[in-house]
Amino acid sequence: MATPRPIAAFCSAADAVLTPFFLLIAVAAPLIDAQTVLPGCLFPRFLSDLKSWYADTNGDYLMRDHPGFFIGLVWLEIAVQWPLAVANAYAVTAGRRRRRCRWYPTSCLLYGASTASGMDSIIESRSVRSENIIYSHLRSSFLGETSKICVTSYPITKINYLSKTVECKESRIGKKPIEVPSNVTIVLEGQDLKVKGPLGELSLTYPREVKLERDESGILKVSKAVETRKANQMHGLFRTLTDNMVVGVSKGFEKKLQLIGVGYRAMLEGKDLVLNLGFSHPVRMTIPEGVQVKVEDNTRISVTGYDKSSIGQFAASIRKWRPPEPYKGKGVKYADEVVRRKEGKAGKKK
Repeated sequence: MATPRPIAAFCSAADAVLTPFFLLIAVAAPLIDAQTVLPGCLFPRFLSDLKSWYADTNGDYLMRDHPGFFIGLVWLEIAVQWPLAVANAYAVTAGRRRRRCRWYPTSCLLYGASTASGMDSIIESRSVRSENIIYSHLRSSFLGETSKICVTSYPITKINYLSKTVECKESRIGKKPIEVPSNVTIVLEGQDLKVKGPLGELSLTYPREVKLERDESGILKVSKAVETRKANQMHGLFRTLTDNMVVGVSKGFEKKLQLIGVGYRAMLEGKDLVLNLGFSHPVRMTIPEGVQVKVEDNTRISVTGYDKSSIGQFAASIRKWRPPEPYKGKGVKYADEVVRRKEGKAGKKK
């Protein structure tokens, strides 16, 4: 019985996609991934350099924080997935030469099951409970019942070397401690931080790449939970956000603006800020909660509050209505802003 054309086309497209994938696994598993569990003297220098470059560029948290779990996954790939990938690649190429392999569906099913189990273990390892179960199971299966990580053909120094290859540079801003004043209360629950002071209360949720700790003296320290490039980027960012929260609820922030131009005026009407900026109508802006606005001499605006992001955003929205132009300097500018002036076009000489 002939195979319907749509099904045949789908099978051909699937084979076209799976063939390079199986070939990649068949080549990468014994040459690249096997370096994790086998002595380095078995591999040429250029393959070792390639492995080191890949680990340094795309380092995985499993390689550093859970080396035993990572080694177990590599053994699974070499012992199960690599032979199946070679068999599947042979079956696909044989099918193109009119040689059908009856065991091809079974091998594909086994490969898919092994891949799914490996990915499921990686995903579940992010939770503490599942991580302990999987780690203990892999340790007993691949590493024995000893309490130390040890593999017969794999020196422990190799694990330390791989751990160093994925370490990122420490953020200069992120490693600075944060001093908490006596009038500020800190509540830390898991990855959620609440800061309460005399001016207000702020909260922040940290990503899993960053963790916050507080020592006995009350000093806050932000550190990386994993050694990845994303964690290195977030380290300094969340340290700055945390420091802004502490300073905001204790001292507050202020942003000053100045109106320059004939007829440019500002006034307060209830909870609204009204601006006359040369339009045919006045500009009315609602002051957000947690932000206070003062107007002096109808041309100077002071925006204060405990949330630095809200203050900066509201001040930027005021300036956006009439940014300072470079010829006469008319517009709304920050008090400390330097406007680069341009020389106007000279008239024709008579």
